[in-house]
Amino acid sequence: MFLPVTLVCAFLVVVLRFESPLMALVPLFFGLVFELGVLQGCFDRYEEWRARKARKRKGLPKPWFTVPDDHAYERFLAHPALHVPLTRE
Repeated sequence: MFLPVTLVCAFLVVVLRFESPLMALVPLFFGLVFELGVLQGCFDRYEEWRARKARKRKGLPKPWFTVPDDHAYERFLAHPALHVPLTRE
């Protein structure tokens, strides 16, 4: 969704530059804001890719849900793993 909006804003900047140079700043601003959303999505995808590789290397399953810290601590006490240090922190 962010990428089409960014492209439309870039088009409007070009069109409005000749019509009203001051109004060209509005789509330029929103284009930059939405472009930051695109960059954040790319960064998140890269980080998830790195995490997936790290999980696969250690033989860990993909986390399908989240649990509170106390539940996770109890689970790791019941099923200890050699590469996961158990601390209360």
